Amino acid sequence: MLVNKIIWVTLVIFINDMIQARVFDMDYLKKIEDYYKNCVADYELIYNREFIEIYLDAEKHINEIFSLMINKNTNSLQKMICIYLLGKIPKDKYINFVREYFNHIKSSKLDENHVLESLISPGWVWNNALVVRYKNNEVRKLLNEISNYDNKLSETVSYILSGRMYENYILAHIDKRF
Repeated sequence: MLVNKIIWVTLVIFINDMIQARVFDMDYLKKIEDYYKNCVADYELIYNREFIEIYLDAEKHINEIFSLMINKNTNSLQKMICIYLLGKIPKDKYINFVREYFNHIKSSKLDENHVLESLISPGWVWNNALVVRYKNNEVRKLLNEISNYDNKLSETVSYILSGRMYENYILAHIDKRF
């Protein structure tokens, strides 16, 4: 019993050290992308060791994630992976991340609507989605700024701000057996 605990603690320390020492760069992102290309569904990323190492500690890698998101050499699939990696960061940091990315798009005049829409719509990263916080004043202000900047996103933003997107998600996941 004591030996099992010692092995377990050693394993946890080893994994923790691996995660803390990890550098998230384009080469690392490409490893995750190679795995992701063979996935049937987005959530299968959680079975990838490289993805999990960053996902569980994404707050420490938020600057690297942002740098990769704004890098011209990062493709759309890689940007989606970066968005999925943000699933466990604190909600206020997620809101700040979206704001910073939006500001970058505005100042660079980039056509990144699809990426921005993925950041404001939930996907499977519901715990940080702006959709869940549609009543928050800071979120509403940010979403309105995005809507005013790009008419292509105004329909999505309206759907979020109305609360219908969140309600539809809840209704779709209610256990209908009862």
